[in-house]
Amino acid sequence: KDSGNAFRTINTARIHLERFQEYCYSQGVEQITAVGDELLKSYQRYLIKEKNIFTGQIISRVTQLERMDAVSRMLSRLRYYGITSE
Repeated sequence: KDSGNAFRTINTARIHLERFQEYCYSQGVEQITAVGDELLKSYQRYLIKEKNIFTGQIISRVTQLERMDAVSRMLSRLRYYGITSE
């Protein structure tokens, strides 16, 4: 049971990060080192307007926060390991 939850957590994070990657590409950003505050603010504004593909309704605030959290955690890890800078 625990391994199922871990798999779902990892899979959800992967999906959130793939969506962020697609957004970056749509903005002409192809390198993680080019992700800065302005792009993150832009992505957050994008999430506020994003619609659920099944319902057509704007995604919930919780979903918006989960998506931003996945991106923030990834960027924090990259900074921690010296892959990117502040």
